[in-house]
This record gives sequence, structure tokens and C-alpha cells, in this order.
Amino acid sequence: MGWAGETMDSIKSIQIRQLVSQVVSLGMIVTSALIIWKALMCFTGSESPVVVVLSGSMEPGFKRGDILFLHMSKDPIRAGEIVVFNVDGREIPIVHRVIKVHERNDTGEVDVLTKGDNNFGDDRLLYAHGQLWLHRHHIMGRAVGFLPYVGWVTIIMTEKPIVKLSLPQGRREGFVVRIIMLYGKAGMVNQAVDTFYNMHLFRCSCTVKSFNAALKVLTQTRDLNAVHLFLNEVSKKFSIERDIFSLNIAIKGFCDMGFLDSAYLVMIEMEKVGIRPDVITYTTLISAFYKENKFEIGNGLWNLMILRRCYPNLTTFNVRIQYLINKTLPWQANKLTSVMQRVGIEPDDMTFNLIIKGFFQAGFADMAKNIYFSLHRKGYKPNCKIYQTMVHYLCKTGDFDLACTLSKYSMSKNWFPSVDTVCKLLEGLSKKPKDVEAKTIMELIRKRVPPFSVKEIGTFENILSRTGKVD
Repeated sequence: MGWAGETMDSIKSIQIRQLVSQVVSLGMIVTSALIIWKALMCFTGSESPVVVVLSGSMEPGFKRGDILFLHMSKDPIRAGEIVVFNVDGREIPIVHRVIKVHERNDTGEVDVLTKGDNNFGDDRLLYAHGQLWLHRHHIMGRAVGFLPYVGWVTIIMTEKPIVKLSLPQGRREGFVVRIIMLYGKAGMVNQAVDTFYNMHLFRCSCTVKSFNAALKVLTQTRDLNAVHLFLNEVSKKFSIERDIFSLNIAIKGFCDMGFLDSAYLVMIEMEKVGIRPDVITYTTLISAFYKENKFEIGNGLWNLMILRRCYPNLTTFNVRIQYLINKTLPWQANKLTSVMQRVGIEPDDMTFNLIIKGFFQAGFADMAKNIYFSLHRKGYKPNCKIYQTMVHYLCKTGDFDLACTLSKYSMSKNWFPSVDTVCKLLEGLSKKPKDVEAKTIMELIRKRVPPFSVKEIGTFENILSRTGKVD
């Protein structure tokens, strides 16, 4: 046992010495690397003296996997130089060529515009929203040398392309489209567009599916020129045939920006290349022109749609009904529901809510009530919005009895009108002598989920306390 024990202690001692030696060696390697890196930073004047090219945007000059050596002197940057720069909101720097410089008269500082040699347009789509030029602080350094392909080790270790390459083309594109849409939801438009441009890195061809995804995200910038450029020029560069979805995405984007004339022209241009507008196209345009009070154009588009045998759907009818209600024409709006039923389209909750609201606003409260009760006679169950509309306008017209009846039912289903409407209801009920309805409404109010705020409850109780009807 003594000999065996001494042997084990000796082995353990050797293992400990080896471990300590390995740790010291590793520490020296890491320390040396840091010292060398810091020395390079001081010598080159760049915060990152060595970078790896991650995309093919600079081909054929620099290919993916090349290592670039950077230097940052105090000399002004000139057109034609290749620079590495950061963009606000992006973690990965970009390697592109300077194509234009702009010298400020007041300070003499030089701003630059960049472009990838292999990209169609300049980099303004990649810059932060509203940014037109790169400033000095964005530039990490100028490229002064390179080693081909050495950086592939870094790319393989970080991206694990075997996962991407194992997917078939369709699934790879679906994967990229999801990335583009997720970038869009996060408000990272530049990254979404850059992902589309770099789809070849996933060994994935650009199709109209990924084009439409990037186009939809790009409309968030509200940049008319950028969307026009992408829609017309980028589709040509990648030989993508735009489809009806491309048309509708662009038109919806232009309408949201307020460029209705541009939206209409897109429809005309698309027709020239054989893309026929559908009901979504017309509905989007009609709705936008109605909202801008350009009723003549909206009506003209409605007639054009019918003339071309593109028949309205439920949404189109509701847009038309909303227009008639805004014009204080509830009777015409109500007649339109009969037309809907004749063509096989059943009005929905929004339709009935608009009609009821329209009659109330036009001063035909009895007609609004008749429509509401006719829904019950037909077995139709109104939704939360209809109850809220009814209670709101019944309180405005002074019909607190019916308003109370509807409120008790809707509140029991946790459907509550606005705070202002509740106050008007309680004020109206509190004026009735020996009436207990106000207390009943107050009990339902206290059961609301989520509950009203303490301040709102205090306001309700204060209304009832004036007449002594609060416990």
C-alpha cells in the first residue's frame, strides 16, 4: 500500500505540474496575441487592424474569406479607396469602395458615400434611416493589403454552413425569408435588405418570394426613391419577374406613405408588363383615396374595378360603406348591404357597426335601433364593438334605459365601453329617482378584468355619491 500510495502521489504531482504548465503556456499565448493586437492598433491607427470579408459584395476584387489589413491615417479619404466602416445599429462592419466624397464648407471634414463593387446601387439603403453620408467616426480603416481565403476558418467556425447547405433550395429560401421578415419586425431594415443581397452566401437563388419579403420590409423606411429603386432596378439585376404580390406590397407602401399618385402609377406600369390588378389592389387604392377625401378618384376606381370584371369582396364593400357613412349617407350605405347579399357576400360585424354608427350620427336613432334588433331577430349575435357603439350613442341621445339594459349584458361578458361613456351612463342613471340600476352597473364595473384604475373607480363613485347611490 505504501509503494502504491507513493506512486499515485507522484502521478498526481506530475499531472498537476503539467496542468499548471499548460495553463501558463496558454496564458502566454493569449497575452502575446493581445500585445500583438494592441501593437497593431497603435501602429495602424485602426480599432480593428485585421478583418475578414464575409460577403461577395466586393467581388471580383475581394472574395469571401479574404483577410484585409487596415490602416487609418489622418489623410482625407478619397474616391476609389476601399474602406471598412460601421453602420449605426449593425454589429458587423462592411467592406466597400468609396465612390463619392463631400467636403463640408464650415469644418472642412470629408463625408463619403460607398458602394460594393458587385452591388447594383450605392449603400444608402444600408446606412441608418435618413443617413446619406458616412462620417469620419464611421470609418474603421482603409484596406492596404490582403491574404486570400485565410479567413475561411473564421467563417466556418462561426456560421456552420453545413447546416445551411444541407437544406434544399426551397427550404433555404424559406429560411432566408423568415430572417428578412424577423429583421423587419425588429425595425432592422438595413439588415433585412442586406440579407436579400447576400442570399448567394446561403447557396440560395433570389426568387420573387424573397424579393417580396425584402420589398415589404423596405416600405417601412417610407423612402419613396428607395422603394422605387428596389421595385424596378433590383428586380432587373436579379432577373426576378414581379408578381401581383409585388404590386400590392408596393401600392400599400406608397399609400401608407401618402404618395397616392405614385401608387396609382405603379398599378398602371404593372398592367403594361402583364400584371393584372386584383381586388386587393383596387381595395387598397380606393381606401387610400377615400381617406384623403379624394372621393371622385375613389369612386372612379370602384367603377373601373367593376368595368374590368374584378368584383369587390367583403373588405371592399366595407371600405365603400365607411366612405358613405363619412359623407353622412347612411341610407345609401344600408342599401349596399342588400347588394352584398345579392352577390353572395354576407355583411360582418364591421359592416353592421358602421351602419348603426352612421344612422346615429345622421340623427336617425330609431333606424339604428331597428337594425340592432333586426340582428337579434335573424339570430345574429352582435360582438363587443356593436355593443360599445350602441351604448355610446344611446347615452348621447338620452336613452339610458336601453343603454343600461345593453350595458348589463355586455359588462357581464366583460365587454365595457369607454370611461367617458360609463360616466355618461352613470350620470344618466343617477338622475332617476329610486333607481337601483346605477348600483347594478357599479357592481359590474368593480368586476371588470383587468380592473379599472383607482382613479377611474373614484370618478365613477363620485358621480353616484352626488345622489347618494353609492354604498
